[in-house]
Amino acid sequence: MRSLTLPFRIRAAFVLTLLLSVQGALAVEPGVDVAAPRVAISQVADNFVFQPARIVVEQGDWIRWKSVAFSTSHTTTSGTPCVANNLWNAGLLPGAQFTRQFTDLPGVIPYFCSPHCGIGMTGQVTVTTLISVQASGNLGTLTLTWSGGGGVYQNDVHGLGAAQPGKGPLLSGHEQILRVGA
Repeated sequence: MRSLTLPFRIRAAFVLTLLLSVQGALAVEPGVDVAAPRVAISQVADNFVFQPARIVVEQGDWIRWKSVAFSTSHTTTSGTPCVANNLWNAGLLPGAQFTRQFTDLPGVIPYFCSPHCGIGMTGQVTVTTLISVQASGNLGTLTLTWSGGGGVYQNDVHGLGAAQPGKGPLLSGHEQILRVGA
């Protein structure tokens, strides 16, 4: 197990981002106020790569592959490079897009571009279990514990004072330890 001590602003941003993203309050796609399940985006262009090629999603989330290519046609095809497994196969002409929801069991699903798999145009989707967050407080310490996704994590914020109206944030800037374990 590793421990990291982080500066106050990074700690506060991390805790706020974690709490909001787990509750589905952050937009993950422009123009969408609440996006649960979320939509991850992978773009393809004329350079023969998926960007990003490795995507991690929770069960129920979506991935949208978008072609920003000017002249090259691609596909997103599930399976090991150059061998389709028929979960999906969609053409991506210049300007086209394809969106798929991942209700699959947790695991790794490889994919590739049919015409360009021989030159390494491949990627993978990692489907994880849903992330569950619990918060508890004791003697001035807020502990955030979450599981699911790719492991078990714990975030302790030490030195919390009682929240008082008009007195500023609950976080006091004292030591925070982020523990990451498998």
